[in-house]
Amino acid sequence: MRKDALEVMASLMAMAEIKEAQIKANPIPYLQKAYEELAAARECFEKIEYALSPDIIFDIADDSNIKPTNINAEAYIRCEKAKEVIREYMEGKK
Repeated sequence: MRKDALEVMASLMAMAEIKEAQIKANPIPYLQKAYEELAAARECFEKIEYALSPDIIFDIADDSNIKPTNINAEAYIRCEKAKEVIREYMEGKK
């Protein structure tokens, strides 16, 4: 069993070294992909920041008949909106 585990570990290490060599040989595609993922994450964080800010309550109140009656209702609405943004981001990553 130990020999099998060592063989698997050696195989994984070899695959990691091969992937690292591929990245070092031509990093542009990997950098482009990383840039796109970071840009999407930054956009998501900006949307979350807006969703958690008090400003969203005024926009929601202007767009619909929903009027929060207390601070707990406002906090609930902001958290639900932030969760919605996170769900959209995670679905886009699949």
